[in-house]
Amino acid sequence: MKDAGAILIGITAMPNLGLSWAGDDTACVPNGGTVNNPHDSRRIPGGSSSGEGAIVSSAGSLMGIGNDIGGSVRVPSSMNGIFGLKPTNYPNHTVPVEGIVPNFAAYQPAKDMLTNGPLVRYATDLHLVLSVMANQPVDYYYKEVDFSKDLKLYYLEDLEILICEKLHDEQRDQVRKVNLNLIE
Repeated sequence: MKDAGAILIGITAMPNLGLSWAGDDTACVPNGGTVNNPHDSRRIPGGSSSGEGAIVSSAGSLMGIGNDIGGSVRVPSSMNGIFGLKPTNYPNHTVPVEGIVPNFAAYQPAKDMLTNGPLVRYATDLHLVLSVMANQPVDYYYKEVDFSKDLKLYYLEDLEILICEKLHDEQRDQVRKVNLNLIE
């Protein structure tokens, strides 16, 4: 990213050992603390790339990089209202994993799942950041999509799990409106 002109703004917090959806690093970092969700401080930012998700979501940075083995880019992206991507690692890693600390790639099962991935505020930036991370031409991952042709929309109206708030009626109505507009 530096070779492409990116400027390192900072290194953000992550949970202890990178193994939590909450962003608490108080046990491992002197003067560490808890990362809150920037939209509602009563909520967690997701992890393990909790600091990256929060800083990108709050417009403190245009993009961030996390590493993902079981949701560590995707979960904070979802919980902070931004976009994240876990690039494929099959058959070879799209994005190099050398230098990830701790070196989970030394553990064979993790080696097949671990990858670096971008976190961005706008979906339109994903292809740009991924192209740079994968050392590909800028538009290598860009594809124009015509949503008016052959679009199938699949969605859930309710997902009752412990860590998520139920969908509000206003949200459900908006999802239904989008679906109806696409059908017509």
